[in-house]
Amino acid sequence: MKIKTIVLGIIFMSMSQILFAQISFGVQGGLSMFKMAKFKTVEGAEQSDFTSSFLDGYYAEGYMDVAWKNNLSIQAGISLISKGEAQRITRNHEFYNASNDYRQETLLKFVELPVLAKYNLSLNEKVKLQLGAGVSAGYLYQIKNKIRQNWKVTTEEIAINTDPNSPIKINRWDISPIADLSMSRMTKVGDFKVGFRGSFDLTNQIKIEDNAPFEYVEKNYNWGMVFYAGYVINKGQFKKS
Repeated sequence: MKIKTIVLGIIFMSMSQILFAQISFGVQGGLSMFKMAKFKTVEGAEQSDFTSSFLDGYYAEGYMDVAWKNNLSIQAGISLISKGEAQRITRNHEFYNASNDYRQETLLKFVELPVLAKYNLSLNEKVKLQLGAGVSAGYLYQIKNKIRQNWKVTTEEIAINTDPNSPIKINRWDISPIADLSMSRMTKVGDFKVGFRGSFDLTNQIKIEDNAPFEYVEKNYNWGMVFYAGYVINKGQFKKS
């Protein structure tokens, strides 16, 4: 009985050491750039009245990377990211009572849980290229609207109305396919990495029903990219093959 207990203990400790050697932890953050894909023109106005552009924001993530087999690994994390878009009216518009210096920024703040399958390609003993693809589930926790006009800036937080009778439908939950490309360099204190990630939200974040008392687009889907830098520790599993 004692021998069996000792053997099981040795196996457990060995498996724990192997598993720990195959796990790495990292943090990364940087700049996000997003805009909304719109699928209905504004009623009573020509589409040329409005121009949309990318809205810059922030991105930060902490994650765990688990080696699977060969050069494959699974990365799962939690991130904070801002999405949305900037919109400018290109000429006078009666409905908005605005001139061509009117700029509106819609900022959507998410908590996301990204999961990626990654392929790790060793370029040399210290440099590694990583290609990843996966999906991210997100929760919209805040919407802010910023208006810039005539050198004046006003900011307001938009209530996320859950009233089923409201003509404005806002989905808190979101799912997005993601693609990731990064490069890391091994050092004595850990690995430093830089990368790029793109995504497209499959959930219509803000939908305006036909019975709304104002003119607006019907559907809004976020799409864009993040540019990041990061730091990784416990990279024992990525030895040159």
